[in-house]
Amino acid sequence: MSGGMMMLALPALVLIPFIGGLAAWLVGLRGASRAAWVSSLITLVLMIVLLAQVTISSLGSGAGTGGWFAHFSMAWVPMLGINLRFDLDGLSLVMLWLNALISLPCALLSSRNVTDRAGLFHCLLLATVAGINGVFMATDLFLFFFFWELMLLPLFG
Repeated sequence: MSGGMMMLALPALVLIPFIGGLAAWLVGLRGASRAAWVSSLITLVLMIVLLAQVTISSLGSGAGTGGWFAHFSMAWVPMLGINLRFDLDGLSLVMLWLNALISLPCALLSSRNVTDRAGLFHCLLLATVAGINGVFMATDLFLFFFFWELMLLPLFG
């Protein structure tokens, strides 16, 4: 994965669970669990590729170089100076990895136990995962609080 592809992987870590959650909600009871675990699996595979790319690039550049492993920036509300700024460092990489690792078993195990409004449940589960991913990558304060709320609100749904 090149530097440009690694840059696009950061918003994908938020978009994939969010779109997977919407798909789970739309398909309802019949395919909600499948949409949830496929989305979680894709996120986990993306994290494996991202982790491998960061490991390979850090081995090539030597230890202790510091800085960000990946960066994504795009204007969101330019009149207020609000940007979509995602950055990846060592701590956020570990936290994102753990979140991706735990979301797949959550989606798989909940498919057996949740039968009432399964589409809504999986939508809220994946919205929480997307919010957590956004919190760990956000470097704009407004964006951080946006994802913080996106992470908290589905927990009360």
